[in-house]
Amino acid sequence: MVEKSGRELTLRFLKVFELNTPYLGRGSVSEAVLRAHEKLSLVRLAMDRSGVGEAVYEVLMEELGPSVLLGVKFTAERKSELFSGLKALMEAGRLELPYDRLLIRQLGCIRQEATPSGKLKLTHEPGGHDDAVIALALACWAARKGPPGLAVRLWKKLALWLSGAKRTLRPKSSYAR
Repeated sequence: MVEKSGRELTLRFLKVFELNTPYLGRGSVSEAVLRAHEKLSLVRLAMDRSGVGEAVYEVLMEELGPSVLLGVKFTAERKSELFSGLKALMEAGRLELPYDRLLIRQLGCIRQEATPSGKLKLTHEPGGHDDAVIALALACWAARKGPPGLAVRLWKKLALWLSGAKRTLRPKSSYAR
């Protein structure tokens, strides 16, 4: 959950689904998103529609429509763009993050490498992951693009943005992953 207040964003909630959670069907990530939409009236859903994400995108597009759903085909350039946007928010002090070991560990694993063509490629350390960082970057991107409301980043990790949430961070005990 990323709260947008003016130009400031605050991460409120990061949901990490269990490994092997199905994308479609009963007990799936897509089912959780549709339930969230029913209860909270999603305003924006940004998702990776590359690879297996395409099938999920089609199902959610049918249910939510193009005014809510933003599908992003991930390429090295797109990922770099999203990470650059996240980095700019952080450097400008416009993104407030709670202490979260998983997210901090993943932020620390991000690396830039030059490709043979001279472009920058973002990777993570061997054995590391960047799913939570990608979720945060895409949720922030969706939040900046949309009006106040609820924005979601879907791809094993789920970041939600809800307007009207309290400005102060919740105590760590109520911060869920």
